[in-house]
Amino acid sequence: MSKTAKNVTVFLPNVKKLEITAESYPFGLCERQAVPLHLEEYGYLEEEYQISGRSNVYTWPLWDPYPDIQTPDAPYCSRFLIRKPKDPAAFSGNVFVELFNWAHYYDRSVAGWVHSAPYFLRSGDVWIGLTVRARAIESLHTFDPQRYHELSLANPLPPQQRRPQIFDYDKTDEDTENGLIWDMISQLGVLLKSDSPHNPLRDYQVKAVMGCGATGGDLSAYPHQHLQQLCPDHGQNPSYPLRHEPRNDRRCRRRHERHLLSG
Repeated sequence: MSKTAKNVTVFLPNVKKLEITAESYPFGLCERQAVPLHLEEYGYLEEEYQISGRSNVYTWPLWDPYPDIQTPDAPYCSRFLIRKPKDPAAFSGNVFVELFNWAHYYDRSVAGWVHSAPYFLRSGDVWIGLTVRARAIESLHTFDPQRYHELSLANPLPPQQRRPQIFDYDKTDEDTENGLIWDMISQLGVLLKSDSPHNPLRDYQVKAVMGCGATGGDLSAYPHQHLQQLCPDHGQNPSYPLRHEPRNDRRCRRRHERHLLSG
């Protein structure tokens, strides 16, 4: 019997702006780089937000085309950086959400912003960097424990049900759960196209939200893994379809990676 995709309802996350001061500033802030980049010279500004909400943890049995919910409605809290034109009229309509690379256990924008910043700034695009790993959050705690103390991808399972890590490359521990990121990514996409007063792009006319980054496994898994439908009106009308093709079709995968959050 073939397994059919389930409709997934995506709700708005909670968002809180983290103020930037001389004493407390984001990890990865442009003007604090080894070679500082002063975005105001390009008519841009940079902000940081805390994003939190409830997420499902999914399991994807081998050979099954769609995943199942393993643990529902678990809390998460992460952060994202946003670099946007100061004047909404200068905005191109394109938003690039980069899943921060976590290979060195801290946030790096090595495939998106690092290589494409001149294009983004010249084109009037918005760039967003999202933290998607527990080990990266651990590094943020080390960088500024007060600023980032609420950030967490805690394992929602009782201690007796937790499993030891399986993959050495994506190192984690029994107390954290990186599987919380999938719904978080979806919720961020819905937020950016909403009229919520907490949307950092509320005054900007968003046309497309696209994903990028040096997290190839995440980028290819996301559109195929669990999101078959989004709800732009936050749970009332499941009418925001996301196209799905077999995950072994590389051409379809590339198309999804370009438009993985776009409506």
